[in-house]
Amino acid sequence: MINRIKNSLVNYLNEYKALLSNNAFIRLVLAGIISSFGSKISYFAFLRKVYTLSDGKITDLGFLTVVQMIPSILFG
Repeated sequence: MINRIKNSLVNYLNEYKALLSNNAFIRLVLAGIISSFGSKISYFAFLRKVYTLSDGKITDLGFLTVVQMIPSILFG
C-alpha cells in the first residue's frame, strides 16, 4: 500500500515537472496573471474616476459596483 502511494506521488511529480517545463503553458499562466492584474488596476482607476467626477458621493460608487456586477450575475 505504501509503495502504491509512493509510486502515485512520483507519477504526479513527473507530470507536474513535464507541465512546468512546457514554455507555452508558462506563457499562458503568466499572461493570465498579467491580465488579471491589469483588470484590477483598471477597476480601481474607474472607481477613482467616478469618485472624483461625482464630488465624492459614495452612493455613486455603490451604483457603479452594482452595475459592474450585473454581467457576472447574468452570464457567470
